[in-house]
Amino acid sequence: MIKLIQLDEAQARSEVGSLRDTSEAIEAFLKRHLSDEEDLAVPIILHHRLRG
Repeated sequence: MIKLIQLDEAQARSEVGSLRDTSEAIEAFLKRHLSDEEDLAVPIILHHRLRG
């Protein structure tokens, strides 16, 4: 996006919304992934580490 702003500011402005939507989707995926990891993986790892 930074390079596109330098080359064609009008096109960059028209595409920034798409970039924002994509970054929001990635952010939602990462939040879910980290939440799942905290809720599922960490307790399992701790349980097995404490046993052995």
